Amino acid sequence: MLVCAVVGVVTFGIAFVSQQFLLNDSPTRASQLAAGPQLPVDSDDDTTAASTTPMSIDDADDGDSSAPEPIMPSRLQVPKMDVDAHIEHVGYTDDGRMDEPAEWEDVAWFQYGYFPGAPGNAVIAGHLDSDTGPAVFAGLYLLEPGDEVSVTGQDGEVLTFVVTEVEVVDADNAPLDRIFGPSDTPKLNLITCEGHFDPEEEDYDERLVVYTELVDSGA
Repeated sequence: MLVCAVVGVVTFGIAFVSQQFLLNDSPTRASQLAAGPQLPVDSDDDTTAASTTPMSIDDADDGDSSAPEPIMPSRLQVPKMDVDAHIEHVGYTDDGRMDEPAEWEDVAWFQYGYFPGAPGNAVIAGHLDSDTGPAVFAGLYLLEPGDEVSVTGQDGEVLTFVVTEVEVVDADNAPLDRIFGPSDTPKLNLITCEGHFDPEEEDYDERLVVYTELVDSGA
């Protein structure tokens, strides 16, 4: 079985503090949930212990009526790749990685991070290949700046994002803050495997990241 651990090990012990987001359970934690993902941290450091409960969509809504509302993602559409995929909701693996979709034809949204439509970097990952051939994100390399990606919510809302950049990163040294971290605007990052496949590790040594930003929201 070809296994793609999506972003490589999310570094334990990371003290992820940016803008007004804190990983610890401070008194202002509830108001900060919309500003940052709950990344895993060093389990021996109680002051930086992240929650293991996904934040609710109500927490992600900052109350700004002029801003697009975050959605509970259900389907991902990428016209250039001819992709219309179901979105699974995933968390962490036992070793601190973002989990991967259970089905080759599905994609996975990191539910401990940002909701699509909320300010911040939402993350959706998909497999490059499977036991039998190409998987859902086999054509992710085709995307270029200007291409569109749409996410449909459980209530039928549609958010359209446009590709701004495509980057190949080392699996064990991915820029986690850029991929998962805070942003003043709603962004969505798509990830799949890339590079050399190691049969012993059953994993690829690189990741392909497609960065996008929200350009339209509507029903």
